[in-house]
Amino acid sequence: GVGTTFTIYLPATEPEAPLVLPESGGGEGEAVPRVLLVEPDIHIRGLMASTLESIGYEVVIDGPAALAREDVSLVVVGNVDLGPSGSKERRAFESRVRATPAVVLGSRCEEALREDGLTGPVVLARPFRMVDFKSAVRAALERGKGLGIGDIGD
Repeated sequence: GVGTTFTIYLPATEPEAPLVLPESGGGEGEAVPRVLLVEPDIHIRGLMASTLESIGYEVVIDGPAALAREDVSLVVVGNVDLGPSGSKERRAFESRVRATPAVVLGSRCEEALREDGLTGPVVLARPFRMVDFKSAVRAALERGKGLGIGDIGD
């Protein structure tokens, strides 16, 4: 007997560029880069946290009050209610995205950015693929480097 022959065609892809993580000071016991993840949807939050951890980040998950944390390299903010303009939560958000590289997900936060005249964060429209999320993280870190923000230890 001769048997069956199969030909399988797989899509060609470009290799993903390596993710550049922020410098953490070097040496033994160096700090792991930390990402503050503020996302209300538990499923999306879990997927993003797993993705970030797989590329070497420590992930801190908390509500909008966590925007006051100082020890993060990157902030990822989902469709959270930031409150009215001038509110404590909105001011914390504005302060954080001015001082730390940020990825903003979805229309609610994008509208808040426009209202407040903030243009620094990378905005990623929903729905998105994890490869697009990684690219947004990379872009936010690169943008932060160019502006001299987001280094651990600042």
